[in-house]
Amino acid sequence: SPTETRERLSKQAYTTIEPGNPLGMMQEALILGEEIEPLRQKLKQAHKEGLIKSEYLPQQTEEAEHAEIISKAEARRLKEFNARVAEIIAVDDFDPAEFGRREKAKEAVDQKAAPAKKKTSTRKKTTGKSPKTAS
Repeated sequence: SPTETRERLSKQAYTTIEPGNPLGMMQEALILGEEIEPLRQKLKQAHKEGLIKSEYLPQQTEEAEHAEIISKAEARRLKEFNARVAEIIAVDDFDPAEFGRREKAKEAVDQKAAPAKKKTSTRKKTTGKSPKTAS
């Protein structure tokens, strides 16, 4: 159930659960998280007892379903929760093409920062004496 703090902080926010609304998606994930907590505890106990090996929740879900620790319906609920969380944390603010530009920019900076190669001179070395004084 929503806490008093969460209610206070989201009082003026648009938290309608709909695609494209990050706060609504977060609200949905929080609700689903509360609903699946008993299933997560079941997985935690199965892991503690060595019945499942994975540390990662999606893999634990698969292992627990195959070992019949949880039902197909429970596994489906856990997978739905994982999908919602993945949607929320997915970063799509960058066009993949921008990464190529970043690499080229980094290469340019690296080339500028690289020590300059020593130039070799084609002039003859002098002995340090002025040509007028040399006899």
